[in-house]
Amino acid sequence: MISFHQALKTITSTIEPVETESCPLRSLHGRVLAHDVAAPIDVPPFDNSGMDGYAIRSADTAGARPDRSVSLEVAAEIAAGESTSESLQKGSAFRILTGAPVPPGVDAVVEQERVELANGAILIREPILAGRHIRAKGEDITSGTRVLQRGSILDAARVGVVASLGISELGVFKIPRISILSTGNELVDAGMALKNGQIHDSNSFTLQGLVRETGCDAVMIGPASDFLEDLKKRIETGLTSDALITAGGVSVGTKDLVIQALRDLHVEILFWKVNIKPGMPFAFGFYRPSSTSRGVPVFALPGNPVSAMVTFLQLVRPALRSLMGVVGGVGATRLMAKLEHDYGKKDGKVHFARGIVRNENGRLVVRTTGTQSSGVLTSLSSGNCLIVIPESEELLKAGSEVEVQLTREVDSA
Repeated sequence: MISFHQALKTITSTIEPVETESCPLRSLHGRVLAHDVAAPIDVPPFDNSGMDGYAIRSADTAGARPDRSVSLEVAAEIAAGESTSESLQKGSAFRILTGAPVPPGVDAVVEQERVELANGAILIREPILAGRHIRAKGEDITSGTRVLQRGSILDAARVGVVASLGISELGVFKIPRISILSTGNELVDAGMALKNGQIHDSNSFTLQGLVRETGCDAVMIGPASDFLEDLKKRIETGLTSDALITAGGVSVGTKDLVIQALRDLHVEILFWKVNIKPGMPFAFGFYRPSSTSRGVPVFALPGNPVSAMVTFLQLVRPALRSLMGVVGGVGATRLMAKLEHDYGKKDGKVHFARGIVRNENGRLVVRTTGTQSSGVLTSLSSGNCLIVIPESEELLKAGSEVEVQLTREVDSA
């Protein structure tokens, strides 16, 4: 049996990202950048007004005070998208709107609520410092600087930066295609009446959602029966994708044939069984149809619904992020919280207990969802985190600080 950290290291060290492609700006959101991006222009590309107000020469306001105003004649108005080559003359001002280019001779903008209007002029009753409310050329981004790194996920803000630079397309990693295969004679599709001994297939849909939330495309190729030839046929289909995830059939029962089917199809099993709870029977392998191919990672998850979801979150999601080209991986948000009750174990495993963490008067506290049976999927749907209990711990007392990994947002008490 391999340790959790050894398992994670083995997986992430063997994954290579998928190929790249060019993607238009309108479709960049959520994609992973395949190269660094340097700014081709300054942003903003010119000095501009940060306020609606009046463009002035600060020197003209040097003697202004509440009991002695300075009067400046308004010579023209400049709106965003307009420009003028006319220089501002001494004793004058330009009406200027937010985003409009700053004309020659202007070194400050005074906001409109700080002036009084009088017969085509403005009255200013305080000195205005040079640079006030002027956004300088290149203040946000200087031409030639690196603004985005390879392996970055292009979220809304980053796509906005790309658009501000006038870039219409970028090289990104392709979206990985992930096959999902649930197994078991007992599985039937939703909408079908259950016969004695049958259950509805939930793993396919849980894993489909998790794969999509990670940023990959999901293709369901199951469920498969517990017959070797059926398994091998469906696994062969899955091995044409960028990765294959199976659920079920990896324990030691007479119908647990997934490992045998994988080996028969020349998938190299790098490890089988991990020192964690839930999810111990998890296996990881690699299929390489040729010595030059990138290969197809194969993740064989336990069939119990909670075990399948937990092993996906802990071991599969980091691998899929690497497959997507994400540098450094993007995992769950990790926080520290105080345990509300005792938690004991004697098996020497890393436990990922389903929990509910909440903000109680500015302090995070956490408790388990109750039963930790690996068949109770509602313990994950009702919780918002996993509580990480290290291998070495046998008893954590109430009040102990524990690591929690968020699975959804935290509510305030």
